[in-house]
Amino acid sequence: AMSVLSACGGPKSLSVIQVNALRGVIQPIEREGRLSGGFALLAGAIDAAREAEGGRTLAIGNLNFLHGTPEAWFTKGRAVVDLMNEVGFSALVVGPRDFYFGADALAALSTAARFPFLSANIVDREGRTPSYLKPWFYDARSRAGFIGLSPSQVLVQNLAKDVAGLSLLDSVEAAGRAAAELRAAGARRIGLFAGGVYWGAAPGSPEGDEALALLGIPEIDQYYFGPANATVPDGASMVEAAGREKLVVVQSGARFINGERISMVAFPEHPADAVFREIPVDSSTVSPSDALSQRLSSLRRDLDATMSRHVADARSALASDLERESVMGNFICDLFREYAGTDAFILNSGKIRSGFAAGPVDRLDVYNVLPFSGQVVVVEA
Repeated sequence: AMSVLSACGGPKSLSVIQVNALRGVIQPIEREGRLSGGFALLAGAIDAAREAEGGRTLAIGNLNFLHGTPEAWFTKGRAVVDLMNEVGFSALVVGPRDFYFGADALAALSTAARFPFLSANIVDREGRTPSYLKPWFYDARSRAGFIGLSPSQVLVQNLAKDVAGLSLLDSVEAAGRAAAELRAAGARRIGLFAGGVYWGAAPGSPEGDEALALLGIPEIDQYYFGPANATVPDGASMVEAAGREKLVVVQSGARFINGERISMVAFPEHPADAVFREIPVDSSTVSPSDALSQRLSSLRRDLDATMSRHVADARSALASDLERESVMGNFICDLFREYAGTDAFILNSGKIRSGFAAGPVDRLDVYNVLPFSGQVVVVEA
């Protein structure tokens, strides 16, 4: 059963700001004459939301934060973590892209972060949570706890060397154990971040069964799921499960992404009193943080020397095209065919994100061509 939510107030209420899939976006993105996303605007939006709410407000990152832009790549994610520290994030639930620099790099970033990296279902060879991860985060001031579940894609979307020795526990088992630990720690309300679990999937499907099984964990009050498809509306709804009302929050990966749109959800002791609010992060509605703007300018200057380093010269343009044969596509496939020692090489054109103009080529130009890692597989037929 579902019902429309009513708003609640009160200066002592707890609210959760959810930022989905930042994908390393540090600088704002220009769209139709206005700026969207970027840490200066994101910090401004979060500060304004905290001030308007008046009570305890936590900012939690949900999946795929540390990789995806030149600034993230050339600092191996450190620039993102430093800026998250400045904004005051409370936790980050790790996703597949957060391992793109490797588990060792993620472990190093965890020591620089002033907040925990969460995953209750990733374990090492001994079946324990790796030292750089935590299964849950507990906020003693509000007596609220939050569990993070990593999507199964962590193991299949990464290079084998970057996730070596890691495996995934059953999500329901992992979440149930973490919820019991949080209750023992004193948590009066518990939220579960599981963006890889799809709400709205077909009844009887594995995805639908997993969501229902997680809803059956009695200690968990509030759920942050991913949508099954674009037809599932964004927002929050009440669901009857485990003999009581629970709150399910769903955010589209097509809209709540890159820090361009975030949400704030009230987390009262009674889920029926909750309210969901989406917050666009753009220059038409948000004033950027002055402190973060200055820090971003300094970061850009520091990285310019590294990213602009000259590496080659293109005698003519190497254009790319997502829909048809292109010079850059042929060039890259020839390089990989030679590297692999094969008769042919096949590459999804979507991996190629840019080409070269005629003239000097710098490190940033090279990065922009193939910004994402991948597996090279040799097949004998």
